[in-house]
Amino acid sequence: MNSLIVLNKNDNVGVSQFIIPEKTKINGQEISTIDPIPFGHKVCLKPINKGDPIIKYDQIIGFASKNITAGEHVHSHNLEFREFDREFQVKNKKTIVIKIGTTSLIDEGKLSQTLLHSLAEKIKQHQNTHNFVIVTSGAVSLGGMELNYKTRPKSMKKLQVASAVGQIQLINEYKKVFNENDLQIAQVLITKNLIDDREQFVNTTQALNELLAQNIIPVINENDVVATEELKFGDNDRLSAIVSIIVNASKLILVTNKQGLYNFNPDKNSDAKMIEFIQFNSSQLNDLIPISSHGEGEGGFSTKIMAAQIAGFSGIQTQIISWSEQNFVDAIEGKQVGTLILESDKKIRLRKLWIAYGMQSTSKIEIDAGAFDAIKKNASLLCNGVVKIHEDFNIGDGIDVVLNDINVAKGIAKISSNEISDNTVLIHIDDLIIL
Repeated sequence: MNSLIVLNKNDNVGVSQFIIPEKTKINGQEISTIDPIPFGHKVCLKPINKGDPIIKYDQIIGFASKNITAGEHVHSHNLEFREFDREFQVKNKKTIVIKIGTTSLIDEGKLSQTLLHSLAEKIKQHQNTHNFVIVTSGAVSLGGMELNYKTRPKSMKKLQVASAVGQIQLINEYKKVFNENDLQIAQVLITKNLIDDREQFVNTTQALNELLAQNIIPVINENDVVATEELKFGDNDRLSAIVSIIVNASKLILVTNKQGLYNFNPDKNSDAKMIEFIQFNSSQLNDLIPISSHGEGEGGFSTKIMAAQIAGFSGIQTQIISWSEQNFVDAIEGKQVGTLILESDKKIRLRKLWIAYGMQSTSKIEIDAGAFDAIKKNASLLCNGVVKIHEDFNIGDGIDVVLNDINVAKGIAKISSNEISDNTVLIHIDDLIIL
């Protein structure tokens, strides 16, 4: 068989065979064989340079770890394969999270086949350079149509029923269309308690990254069926921002029925103008939140802005577009289309992002201006900077840090409230994030 057999990197532990079919290429040249060849070896017919990409069926699976001369045997000591590092592709591709709203996905009560086919085709075309995660709406609308609901349900029980019914059609349509394009998907249902619980947060992070490492596209929705009001995100916009953080996305694309974000509600004001660029933490963006809150789905543009603020704070840019093949491709390739909401230039560790958006706070403390200046300079929060404690807390509890009635930071208590004393560290810098 014209194939390359690679032994496990740790040969002395045991042999694990990875059989890579024919059409394996190094630096654009197919690896060929000269028989008979010793087990686990093949012969390279042309020279290979260290760092040359190893490509199988147009997918990069690793790099040559050293120079290999023509005629030299190719084996596990020459090459570094993705099988040796399951996160290889995640680390070497940009990850894009796409959130598709109900108004874009549902057309006259049915799932838009045109959008789904276009989405799958464009993802396939960019799969060599990008990982993709899809956050999809539409389950409640599809279920409501099947159950002959006249309007979107408002009660929790009816929402859960509609979601449970609609989820089957939704994921089956994704699977059918994406399989036709030789793409594999996985359904992932999430509730808000995944970010409340540190262990669930970490486990979800690992699971999603493993799916991406195996070239499987996660299709994510909120698990309405088991969620209570307290455990709901309430909209898929903010869910998509949290997912973007979890997978360390380079961009969040929000697909909606408007061309972008406007300075006024374009449905009510004919003078409204689309905003091409805006900073995630600008006062102008914050002022736009009340402008729009309507839509067929649960979120309006207000939730899209809040999602962009969460993503932007985490170093992830957001692009709001209307659906078309060209718009989607332009957004993937970094071209100007719709509204680009610029991110912070600071990269924040995942643990601190969990503290900011996942951890539940049990107490609130007020600090003085001197303490705030100190933590802005990357110092821990000391007890002598605290002017008021609102609720008692224990070691490991979440604490909201307030200055002049504004939440300025959040952290994890290093000591309990009954251990407060001057110059003692209350929140260590590693467990503190400035908001």
